[in-house]
Amino acid sequence: MAATPLERSRNDQDSPEPEPNEGFDSDADYRYKSLESGQIRLVNLFQHRETAPELLSGCESLWCALENVEALNAAYTAISYEWGSQDKPFSILVMDRDKNRLGGIRITATLKNVLLDLMQSPVEPKVFWIDQLCIDQSDPQDKSIQIPEMGTIYRDASQVLTYLGPAEAGDPEGLELMDQICRHYEPMLISLAGSKRITPSVVANLWDLFERSPEKKLRVEPEKPAWTNLCRMLLTGWLKRRWMVQENMLNKNTFFLRGPRILKLANGGLIVQCIIHGSLPRPTEERLSSVITRYGFTIGGIESGRDMNFNMFDLLFWFCQTECHDPRDRIFALLGAASDATGLNIIVDYSRTENEILINLATRMVEYHRNLDILKVPLTAERDLPSWVPYWDEHDLIYTSEIRNASRLNAAGEFNIRCAFENEGKILTLKGLRLGTLEASLGYSGSSSLRVNYVHLLRGEAIEEVRQQVKVLNQIQERWGNSKDYEYALACTLVSASPLSQYNEVDSKEAPREGVLRAFRNCLKLLKHSLESTASQSSEQFSYSAAASSPTSMTDNEKQMAVKFIRDIFIHNRAFWTINGRHLCLAPAAARAGDLATVLLGGPLLYELRPTKDEGKYLFIGTAYVHGFMQGEAVQSPNWEQELETFRLV
Repeated sequence: MAATPLERSRNDQDSPEPEPNEGFDSDADYRYKSLESGQIRLVNLFQHRETAPELLSGCESLWCALENVEALNAAYTAISYEWGSQDKPFSILVMDRDKNRLGGIRITATLKNVLLDLMQSPVEPKVFWIDQLCIDQSDPQDKSIQIPEMGTIYRDASQVLTYLGPAEAGDPEGLELMDQICRHYEPMLISLAGSKRITPSVVANLWDLFERSPEKKLRVEPEKPAWTNLCRMLLTGWLKRRWMVQENMLNKNTFFLRGPRILKLANGGLIVQCIIHGSLPRPTEERLSSVITRYGFTIGGIESGRDMNFNMFDLLFWFCQTECHDPRDRIFALLGAASDATGLNIIVDYSRTENEILINLATRMVEYHRNLDILKVPLTAERDLPSWVPYWDEHDLIYTSEIRNASRLNAAGEFNIRCAFENEGKILTLKGLRLGTLEASLGYSGSSSLRVNYVHLLRGEAIEEVRQQVKVLNQIQERWGNSKDYEYALACTLVSASPLSQYNEVDSKEAPREGVLRAFRNCLKLLKHSLESTASQSSEQFSYSAAASSPTSMTDNEKQMAVKFIRDIFIHNRAFWTINGRHLCLAPAAARAGDLATVLLGGPLLYELRPTKDEGKYLFIGTAYVHGFMQGEAVQSPNWEQELETFRLV
């Protein structure tokens, strides 16, 4: 194998300014000095004096010095970038202050580009923290010491630069378009927000603004090269890679680096959010469009995380779609950003398997927080894990219809969590109450929630999905008849995550039940009318006004309440079941006849469990809503504690 330029033999021992690779043997790897407590390594980047900037095409033009420094007083720029391929075909020479050659460090092709662009950038001093250089990647012990400190390293940096890749020919027109978009939208967003802090929810509200005033929407032509070039620049690894989450979230002085040019991260984040919420067009290239579909949620998490103290549960939920090369880093990469990392006490240990790490994390979450929040996470594909241990691999809507009047639960007796772990943490033992058994399935609501699809319907999309979900509601009504009690149960189940009193008119003295029933009936009427209005239209002919119109018999106030009801419907991958012949249950899609609906002490939800062939052992299936038990009815009896059972989740 031919030696790289950095690996050629030394020719001139007496040269005052060392040539790039003099005396640098390919076998002479740099030996890291051990860190003392409170220290980090920093890399000082240098360019050989005789190398003209226009000739900077490879690492042979660069060298660096590594220093162990006290982290508390260190000033440096932290670099966030996508490793890309794990191959390391390049090397960079390390020298000491006297320019003695100390060896080389192998680096990836991406890092080579990062270093070359940093050298030409206006960043001064050229003192950086870069993981490939500042952590001994060949030493598991060094990694286990430094990885838990990465959150602090990025948080305490003078600034963070997120690398978007080398400059390309189309960058100038793409950047000009980005400036134009930001100048157009920023005043609107500041007005909507009431401050200069533009959150994801504020960007989402642009859609409503454009529906009222379409002339305010900036027309961006997706076929134009400028838009494609801008999307190619922004839709890169920082949205995909899990390690880059904490690196972009923890330091408010964070910027993009594109080639040697520094850009505002806030501007790029605004562009991505506007694409997600429909204020800007999706890129026409399928590869770029798929980045928005799969990773678009990342930007909302990063922006929200800057203002909130995300705990580990929050981070795993927001960023479960992001990726890393080592599956164990799905946990380790977020520890530095987790507000509860110290309490959880998760040790970065690469000698443990992924499953061991996940089980340990789940047990520590239950023990430290003293709650059952991990049971809110939907089940994913079957894995060799206990049923109650999340794998955290899919961003799904968490169904969290809590038992109302939770204070009643505590007033009724000792309702705090009662748990124990068996078999090295693989079995979670809980106390709880059995509510009933799932008997008959009444219909299934698909993978998209009705409230999302109704908005899509008004944009001319997903009409068939809305039609199928309305069909399910009709089937349930036909199965249960026209009884007001059953109709009310169905209405409450549909909007189980929202307060029912909001459906009554202001100053109305009628019972909440009547307002809910009226809003539900008008909801069905409006949905059916919208479907009929759009049935004969192609996507090209779609008329928002036709879909958004209401039956002539419906008043404006009734339509307003109907739309509110639709937006409050929170059904996602759920099936309707009967329990004990009279209770309506909204259960996970995976539920089947014979599953149990339960109350588990320490959790404010209702839970579906499946008996196994081993008595007393159950599989966790998911959370549920059971009409008739959401007001704490199960614990209103003075003797409810005598009815407690032990459920061992395996």
